[in-house]
Amino acid sequence: MLWNACSIKNKLFYFQFLIYAKSPSIIAITETWLLPQILNNEIIPAGYQNFHRDRINGIGGGILLAISNSFMPSHSYICSQTSEFLQVQIERNPPPPFFVVLLILPLKAFHLCIVFQHLHHNLAPYSFLLVKFLMY
Repeated sequence: MLWNACSIKNKLFYFQFLIYAKSPSIIAITETWLLPQILNNEIIPAGYQNFHRDRINGIGGGILLAISNSFMPSHSYICSQTSEFLQVQIERNPPPPFFVVLLILPLKAFHLCIVFQHLHHNLAPYSFLLVKFLMY
């Protein structure tokens, strides 16, 4: 499930209803508008491992990936403290693992080159990439 929330706090009831009704294995949310002090279990119900990047200043932005525990998510990678980039490794049996990547990306050639170079060198052939491009 991919959702551009534009603030998840004021849509929390609807969002949690969708999760209970659809039981998605992977939840990707952009524009969460959350603050770091909000706990994962306030947003995502039990049964998921949550990874999120909130904007440092708490104004707009923010991304969240929630992966069902049945997928065995093992760890996440964050490009930098200021980026809206999450990469979560999911273990599989048999190997190899695959990755889920969620990022918000400004449409600037410099950013595109850096991000896609990282993805090319660090992702397994079995990867799922979710990108939101910003137009400004």
